[in-house]
Amino acid sequence: MLDGLIEKELDDDFTRFFKIDQIGYSVLSLCLFEKYDWPSIWKYAPKHMDKIPSVEYQFRCLCNTDFCNGAMKFDEYLDNLKKIHS
Repeated sequence: MLDGLIEKELDDDFTRFFKIDQIGYSVLSLCLFEKYDWPSIWKYAPKHMDKIPSVEYQFRCLCNTDFCNGAMKFDEYLDNLKKIHS
């Protein structure tokens, strides 16, 4: 369980893309640019939390192999995907 969600809830929506595997085509990575509007969510936080965080933007990529997007620069990440799947 992570942040109140079970792993299945976190992964199910994305795994269907990685299951697409046709002759000459497969999905290697799916990238998301997300916005977490913490100030608008904060009203539901416990009252003992006194500092309101600012809006946060996150760019992340999901892939169909473990550790494919580790601590690398983005261009190295893409090159690594090409190597893994060539």
